[in-house]
Amino acid sequence: MQIFGGVGSSIGKTVVYDHECSKNLVPTVGIAKKVQPFLIPNLPMFDDEKFTTNDVIEALTRVFPFIEHEKVIGFDQAWNDFEIFLKNPPFFKFEIKDKKLQPIGNFENANLWPSVEITAENREKLELFVYLRYVLLVIKYKKQTYSWEENEKLAQLAKECLVLSGPASRNLLPLKVIHSLWAICAYTHTMYFCYLEDDELAKEANSYFYMFKMAFLQYPEAFQLHIDIAIAYYQINSRIKRHKESVSV
Repeated sequence: MQIFGGVGSSIGKTVVYDHECSKNLVPTVGIAKKVQPFLIPNLPMFDDEKFTTNDVIEALTRVFPFIEHEKVIGFDQAWNDFEIFLKNPPFFKFEIKDKKLQPIGNFENANLWPSVEITAENREKLELFVYLRYVLLVIKYKKQTYSWEENEKLAQLAKECLVLSGPASRNLLPLKVIHSLWAICAYTHTMYFCYLEDDELAKEANSYFYMFKMAFLQYPEAFQLHIDIAIAYYQINSRIKRHKESVSV
């Protein structure tokens, strides 16, 4: 575990002092996969009060810099397909039936967004990258206050994680974590949609609400999302209604 010796964090120092290992190891995906369960045993949710510390992420990103920047084979094509998909996503909505929130419409195709194809060559790297990039995303998101540029990077990272993970049926991330990813994606895009002109907002509203609805589709019991999406619906509906009235005059 001397591999953490170059990290100026308490984690790196503790590992080195405890094990007194002098062998220098080259950081690889295989080693990162062995370290990951010990440093991050549980994936945090976007609204968790307790989550992995910055110290852990500092250790991981400095020792394994490829986690943040290296691309998986097939990512670029999947990213382009995902961006196109988001502009005109399948439409579905929710209705209450038997006191439960039920999706109605094209929700099955909505839950099959473009993602990186899993192959024998990329599976190990894909599993590691989506896991650790998600943790990195949550920690950065939990800062609560960030600039427009930082918000843009968070939105980008959230979409990257979705393109890497794909639907929960691929078994790269648990269902509730996919829910958390879509929630972060929706929240980080709120700033962008708020600054759109009314006519642009009317055109892109379906894309914005799709992100919130996808979070619901994975985990309908999410309490805070019920409140936030109700506020978003009200505000955007009011803007679009005023815009239509001004155009018709």
